[in-house]
Amino acid sequence: MRKCNLFLTLIFLCLSQNLSAEPKYSVSSVSAKYSVSALTLKTAWKIPQTEFSKTPDFYSPAWAFCADFSDSDIPFSMIFGTLTPSGAISKLKNPALSASASAIQNSFSDATMLYVPLPGSSSCEKPIGLGTSLKFKSDSFLQKMNIILYSNEKNDFFESASIQLKTGKKSHLSFSSTSGQFVKSNRTTKWFSATKLFPETEFFATNFQAAFISPYFKTRETANIFYEKNFSDFPQATFSCENQIRIKDFLLNFAFFCTSEKELFTASSTRQKTLSQIKINPMLTIFSFGNRLKTQFGAMCILEQKIQTDENVELEKKLGGQINFYTKRTFAKLNIAAEGIDSPEKFSGTFSHYFYNSFTPTESFYFSFSPDDSKTKLKYTQKISFRKKNYSISLSSSATSYITKNEFENVSAEIKMSCQAKTKRLSVSVSAGLFFNIL
Repeated sequence: MRKCNLFLTLIFLCLSQNLSAEPKYSVSSVSAKYSVSALTLKTAWKIPQTEFSKTPDFYSPAWAFCADFSDSDIPFSMIFGTLTPSGAISKLKNPALSASASAIQNSFSDATMLYVPLPGSSSCEKPIGLGTSLKFKSDSFLQKMNIILYSNEKNDFFESASIQLKTGKKSHLSFSSTSGQFVKSNRTTKWFSATKLFPETEFFATNFQAAFISPYFKTRETANIFYEKNFSDFPQATFSCENQIRIKDFLLNFAFFCTSEKELFTASSTRQKTLSQIKINPMLTIFSFGNRLKTQFGAMCILEQKIQTDENVELEKKLGGQINFYTKRTFAKLNIAAEGIDSPEKFSGTFSHYFYNSFTPTESFYFSFSPDDSKTKLKYTQKISFRKKNYSISLSSSATSYITKNEFENVSAEIKMSCQAKTKRLSVSVSAGLFFNIL
């Protein structure tokens, strides 16, 4: 608490000086959700960062109506409103593996499919769409079967299906398929671009996933197929394989990714710049002091073949290490990463910790350094959260500075607050912030 008070006081003293620009504010989210029986109505809205002397851009609110009868004899659900599909669609838009050098990654998911969730503030200005689903569950060999359809006013249409098969007491297989019609174009004005210019054109894309999950071994294979008959004689494809092996307290994640060719456009209408990847991520967990202290060690190595701005393909290397400490009341994390192992291009690191109590105080420090241009970024954050059964409040303050060749280029600060209150049927949340350029 003392550290937090000192930090807030520091920001206040900085703000009391002459600011280089007018302070800005934002309302990042105002949302309300009302549920009764199987029916749910949700709306969300936001205001982007705006100076106090200017009129903000008013977004059209996001909204959706959902009828969910999944627990009835007919496991049907429907959602209608300004929706943003997610899930397997994200793999069609960005097929490559995550390039994050975070070295402790315990989770591993089944074969994923299309999801159409209730909207948040990010769904403002999105087209109106309709999603329907059928979800079956059973205790037999066929444990789950899901079918989801989605369409919107822009004539986008996506379909997705998945099944889960029981293979043992703690193991199962899952398969999924997600397809849709998308558009792509290349209208770049760069005269040296090696990619041929072509107008907006429709193409078909589908995602196939297969996964096996057991206590000691997990694997998921993903194939994306992109086909447009006027663009390529044969379908273009990407493939990835992600695996996890567990031996007692030792965990090994390893994965690879590749594309069928260099000239490939994804469902986001952008060129796929990452052509291949290899990721290796060993982790070890140690319990000490009578199991009162849990320590996790992790390392991450990523090799990527990427297309550069001059159209050359170069091998990029990333290396990261992380240590997590857990006790009954505290958590602490230290993460260090480097990009470009042979000739380092960037170093970065994060240290954060928090306490498990009613206030959940959190403190974090982030830095990054680029040797080529001698640029350094520093960010320090303090956050306090207060939670009760029916409401929660959180307040955070942070300061960010950019230093170039030992000179401060920019110093900024921000204060954010979020509140949430809920009853049996209604929940309301608000998140807002103030932003200051000190230098």
